[in-house]
Amino acid sequence: MATPPVPPLPSLPKEEVPAKIEFPLESVKGLDPSISSVPLSKLKELLDNQKLLKSYLLDSLQEFNQEIIHTLDENIRSLQNLLQQYEDNSKDIDQLNKSLDELNVLFRRWKQTEIEMYTILQRYQPNSLSKKLFELLEQSHLESQQLVSKLEGSVQESDLQSFIREYRAKRKLYHLRKEKYHRCQEERVRFV
Repeated sequence: MATPPVPPLPSLPKEEVPAKIEFPLESVKGLDPSISSVPLSKLKELLDNQKLLKSYLLDSLQEFNQEIIHTLDENIRSLQNLLQQYEDNSKDIDQLNKSLDELNVLFRRWKQTEIEMYTILQRYQPNSLSKKLFELLEQSHLESQQLVSKLEGSVQESDLQSFIREYRAKRKLYHLRKEKYHRCQEERVRFV
């Protein structure tokens, strides 16, 4: 389907161009305030003459250029200051990292020592001590049995006296250990 034709725009009445600009040019930033008093014909001449326009714009941009240069100089100084702070902090960070490494080494040593300490302390736990006492009890009984088996081969008066002393000492030790072991089993002995 065809679209309807667009009606022509009404023509605007031509007005005469005023001799002076009617709106406040002072509000335009960076524009010379005296330009509002310049007649329109002179402004047209300024716009038509590129050399004159360039000269005018270069003069007005010179001040803006100086502001930019000043701002850039301040930014450069700030960046140099930040760089110096970073370098100073970098040294501190390196020192802190070294200290942390040393602390980690000490901590690992501490953990290893702690593990060794608990391993050694395991020997002195009531169960471990009871087991050790039982092993010593069996060892005392075995030693007294071995002493009796030595005597069976030859019996002399001097050997008999020394045998009796040794046997009595071994059996006494055996019975003391046996009593300690039984008390330990009954929880009447404290290992602390």
